Amino acid sequence: MEKLEHDIDKVLTDRPFSSKMEIGDLKPISADNAISCEAFFVKTKDGQEFKLRDCGTVERAKMIEKIVRKVPKYFPKFLGRDGEYVLFEKLKSFRDITNEELRANTRQLGRLCAEINNIESEGQNRHIHFFEKQITDLLDRSEIDKKSHDKAKRLHKHLLSKIDVQLALEVFDLHGGNIMINDKSKLIFVDDGGIEHRVKGMGFAKLCSVIDEKAEKEFVEGYKEIEDGSHLTGDYMKFVHLIEVVRSLAFKTRRGTAPHIVPSERDRFYKLIE
Repeated sequence: MEKLEHDIDKVLTDRPFSSKMEIGDLKPISADNAISCEAFFVKTKDGQEFKLRDCGTVERAKMIEKIVRKVPKYFPKFLGRDGEYVLFEKLKSFRDITNEELRANTRQLGRLCAEINNIESEGQNRHIHFFEKQITDLLDRSEIDKKSHDKAKRLHKHLLSKIDVQLALEVFDLHGGNIMINDKSKLIFVDDGGIEHRVKGMGFAKLCSVIDEKAEKEFVEGYKEIEDGSHLTGDYMKFVHLIEVVRSLAFKTRRGTAPHIVPSERDRFYKLIE
C-alpha cells in the first residue's frame, strides 16, 4: 500500500501533461506479480479518460514512444510523451481475451513479435549471467536439488554451444493478461512497458506455457510473414524455454506470487531437463 501511495503522490506532484489536462482521479493499474506500479488510469476534471505510464526515466519513455510510433496498430492510440511519462487513449471497444481466443489468434502475436524484433535498438543482455543467477537462487532456497541444478546448467551450456543467440527488442511479458481483443478479433498489447532488449524468442517461450502445439505453429507462421524465422530451431526454442521457466520459477517462488501456477512451472522445468 505504501508503494502505491508513493507512486500516486509522485504523479500528482509531477503533474505530467499539465498543459493538456488536469488530473481529477488517478487509479493504479496493478497486478499481483507486478514489480512496481507504473501505469494508471486517469480521469481528468473535465471527464476525459486516459492511460498514463511513469517510465522512470526519459530514456525509457523515449524508447516506448519509438516502439509505439513504429507499430501503432498493436497498441492503444499514443497521445504523447512528457518527460518520463507517456500517455495513451483508454481502450473502450476492447475486452479481456479468453484462453480460447488467445490460442486462436497466435498468428497475430507472431506478427507483433516479428515487427518488434525488427525495430532498430542498441543494448546488451547478460543472459548467461542472468540464467546462472536464477538457477543458483533456486538451489540456495531449496526449490530444486543439486542434481536438478547441475542438469539444468549442463543443458544450458550444451544448447549454447549449438545455437547463435540473437538479441533484439523483445515482447517479454506475452500472456493473456496483457492482451485485449475486440469483436473483429483485433488484438492490442496493453503492456507498453513490457518490451526490452532481450534474447529473441523470450516472449514466445512465455506464451507457449499456455497454448497448444497447433497455436505454436500458427505463431511461428505469423512471425515468418514479417521476419526471418530461421533461428527458431528446436535447440533455440528449447534454450529460450529453459531460460523462461527458470526465470518464472525463481520469480514466483521468491515473491510468493501465483502459488497455484508454481506446480506446473516446476513440472515444465523437470520435463525440460530430462
